[in-house]
Amino acid sequence: MALTESGLTEFLRLLEGDETLQLDFARAFLKERVVRKLMALDPELREAFRSAVLTEELLRLPTVVAELDQFVRQHAAETDARFDRVEQAIEGVREELRGEIQGVREELRGEIQGVREELRGEIQGVREELRQEFREGIKQARQEFREGIKQARQEFREEIGQVREEFREGIKQARQEFREEIGQVREEFREGLQRVQAEVSGLSNWRQGETGRREGDQYEVYIVANAVTVFGDGEGGSPRRDYEVRRHLLALFREAGVDLTTIEEADSPLVADLVWWRGNRYCVVEISVKVDEYDISRAKARAETLKLAGVEVMPVVIGSAWAYEDARDEAQEAGVEWRVGKEYSQGLIEYRRSQTV
Repeated sequence: MALTESGLTEFLRLLEGDETLQLDFARAFLKERVVRKLMALDPELREAFRSAVLTEELLRLPTVVAELDQFVRQHAAETDARFDRVEQAIEGVREELRGEIQGVREELRGEIQGVREELRGEIQGVREELRQEFREGIKQARQEFREGIKQARQEFREEIGQVREEFREGIKQARQEFREEIGQVREEFREGLQRVQAEVSGLSNWRQGETGRREGDQYEVYIVANAVTVFGDGEGGSPRRDYEVRRHLLALFREAGVDLTTIEEADSPLVADLVWWRGNRYCVVEISVKVDEYDISRAKARAETLKLAGVEVMPVVIGSAWAYEDARDEAQEAGVEWRVGKEYSQGLIEYRRSQTV
């Protein structure tokens, strides 16, 4: 809608008659830039704004400042004169103080000089006293030192005597202990020597035993290999070395129903040196270079075990000699036949002569 001149005139008329409308219009259009421009163009309007914004006191401030400046200017000369008088009074006081200070200085110098003289006298007296005390202290220290040296020498002599006595006792005790240790060492040496001799003897016996064992083994092998020359016709061998001999004996026990687990190993013919048989007649043989009671008892016990298989058994010992004189009689009493050296027992001779079954 276009705004006409008549319409604008009517709007201004309404605006003049309505203060509220004027305020609303002013809020809407009077911005800072517009207000500043209006105040620059309209002095009356600027004065109106200033009266509305500033208080009465603020409006009078330029006048008050002007009056104050005038007052300060009027009294500046008087103030400067007063300051000059004050400075002159201060300078007079300064001169009086300088005079008094100089007098005090002179008095103090005299008093200090007197004090110095008094102190010099007192210091000299103290020095003399200290020197005297020092001399007396040195003299007393020397005397105490001499006494201390004398006492120390006496104590040293006593300690030396005590040390010498203790040394003599220690030497005496050490000699006694040394003699006892020497005696103990000698006894231990004798015991050690005896042990060594016993060990050497044992080693010699072991060597002899080992030599005898090897000879016995060789002799046993020889007899087993030549059993036919001892017993004549037949068959057999060492059950410990010959599997066929061992199998034959086990078959005998099995057929007879004998449980070998109930038999002591030492009494078993399976560990005999030689088993020889001809038909149903068996020889259980123990072989040793020198026949003794142990060979006799083993042959006897192992022959008794083989009898459990239901065969005829003859215990026999073979050796190159009897171990002692009564061994032959012991064999006869036990019912054990023998071949010792070139000699045969009667039972073994008869076995050799018997015919093959």
